[in-house]
Amino acid sequence: MRPFFPRVRGGSRDAAAVLDDLVEYHRSNPGVTEATLGALTTRDGRTGYDLLAERVAAGAQAVLDLGCGNGPLLERLLTLPLARVVGVDLCAAELALARARCGDDPRLELLEASGHAFDVRDLDAVVSHHAFYLMEPIEAVIANVARALRPGGTFAWITSSPRAAEHPVFAALMTRFAAITRREHPTFGGWGDRRVWSEEGLRSLFSPELFTPFSIDDFVLVAREPSEALADRLLRFFYSAELQSDEGRAETRRAWLEVLDGRDRVELPWAMVTMRRR
Repeated sequence: MRPFFPRVRGGSRDAAAVLDDLVEYHRSNPGVTEATLGALTTRDGRTGYDLLAERVAAGAQAVLDLGCGNGPLLERLLTLPLARVVGVDLCAAELALARARCGDDPRLELLEASGHAFDVRDLDAVVSHHAFYLMEPIEAVIANVARALRPGGTFAWITSSPRAAEHPVFAALMTRFAAITRREHPTFGGWGDRRVWSEEGLRSLFSPELFTPFSIDDFVLVAREPSEALADRLLRFFYSAELQSDEGRAETRRAWLEVLDGRDRVELPWAMVTMRRR
């Protein structure tokens, strides 16, 4: 049995228990998101961190990175003419790496807090790289983001593309992966609140009185590496791979290599969701 996510593997859907598992995984694997997906770039050479930094409007003064991890997005934000940059994360080990990375820049604040409990106000933007959609209870997180933003402030995060099925290789990878996970853990309901993963769900969560209608902008990250390296990269990125037994992970890797069929270039679909505080 693999050591991580014991509460999730045990069938828990309690939000606090799931977050405990996520924090423990990142404590033992700090920097894993950047080392896996963060190392890939778009067709024109930008990372997901670059794309989020570009969503910060000209003239912004205060920006918060929600689920900042080891600080790659914070590092980019600090290159902008901002007066205040705040990083929020639940994992102290990730925050320690962020501090070491970004140094003693007086504009930077790091907070060990959850998405629904951080106490920061008067922000021009809240951005999140593959973290917001994992947070629960999601209504409380959204309410806190709304409190934190000034009127007109931007909320943007990167997530899975709702149109991932239009990318046949990636869709086949996920189909094979999900089948093995469901077989080993038939009660597993997925990460985070499932409403965050669909356009219909997002419309039900974000009040039009608080936020403008959201936009979803698709983009791809390009893996330019041998199939074996990409399979190993994805096994590290997807939390559900840690739910699988050693035999299940080996089966997943074989299935992925069959789908990849020797490719050394694969496009992985993601999306940027953006809205503004009214």
